[in-house]
Amino acid sequence: MNLEDLLSKNIVEEFSSSSSQIQQKISLAEADIDAAKDTIIGKNKRSVEWAYAQAYNAMLQIGTALMYSRNYRPKKGTGSHHWAVESYLKSEFKGLIAKNVLAVFGKARQNRHEAVYDQVGLIGKTDAEGLITDTEYLLKTAKILLRIK
Repeated sequence: MNLEDLLSKNIVEEFSSSSSQIQQKISLAEADIDAAKDTIIGKNKRSVEWAYAQAYNAMLQIGTALMYSRNYRPKKGTGSHHWAVESYLKSEFKGLIAKNVLAVFGKARQNRHEAVYDQVGLIGKTDAEGLITDTEYLLKTAKILLRIK
């Protein structure tokens, strides 16, 4: 799906963002990554799933920051915020973000949803650690694209 499709289907909308809003999203992502690293070492089995959810949320914040940087955001009230960010990144940042990380983002969205709503125990420690690594990569890439140190 390209940007015109995303706009015409009311998945994303134009949005005038500020540099402080973009920086806030990046700061939230950094905090979520740190929290995921702390959470994964917990003794509770659910801590692995929670670390995965935190890493996924960081990816979502990074993706939203990238959307904001181009004056777009997920359309409010559609209930598909996660999918809108993923679709926008795949459309507008293809070639700028590693293809495998974009694929991981989509898979992480699905896994997080299942782990939170449907199937406890779906996510293992290796899955969570891998997502944290991919999220750190996405953060580094986003900072380069956004010219943030």
